[in-house]
Amino acid sequence: MFYGNRRAWTLGALGLVMLFVGNCAWATDMGIDMGNEKPGPSELAQSSSAIACPQYGEITGQATFYPNGGAAEPVVIHLEIAETPAQQSCGLMFRDRLPDNRGMGFPFDPPDEVSFWMRNVPVALDMVFVAHDPSIGESHSGVVGRSYSVLEVITAPPCAESQCPTYGPDGEVAWVIELAEGRATEMGLQKGDRLDIQRLETPLPKAP
Repeated sequence: MFYGNRRAWTLGALGLVMLFVGNCAWATDMGIDMGNEKPGPSELAQSSSAIACPQYGEITGQATFYPNGGAAEPVVIHLEIAETPAQQSCGLMFRDRLPDNRGMGFPFDPPDEVSFWMRNVPVALDMVFVAHDPSIGESHSGVVGRSYSVLEVITAPPCAESQCPTYGPDGEVAWVIELAEGRATEMGLQKGDRLDIQRLETPLPKAP
């Protein structure tokens, strides 16, 4: 699942290429009509093969959530961080499940207003939109500059159409963390809850 932002207009030809091969929201943001035909299984398989989207990637970060205003036990989620254009283009496309202790993180530096869609994602997801909170001097783990707060949580259903709705909050986003559907509710996660995000020096194996 890719994203759209206000700076997408400046990406020129490269952005247009990624639009047609990736799972992104640029079609909506840029007003481009991609048609209404539903792709068949063979088309989905060809698209998946063309951009080589993995079932699982390396764990390169982790998010520690402090739900219910910090009153609940912290919850650690292992993150595949989508750093490269290829990783961002794939997102969680074509994956048939996402384990409870696992998620995908999309960093935005600098923070921006973004939107996501669910094209070619076969399972529903909880999208946790995360904002940098300047009132937080350091993270709960004592590491400066790694603590954030939840801006909004949106549960998005799968979409197999060529045109899909987009999801995003009002306000600038520093991270988006995608979790299995219902995981945010299980954790008791709510708007304003804090979390720490860190990158791992040594990636963990791909297997869940």
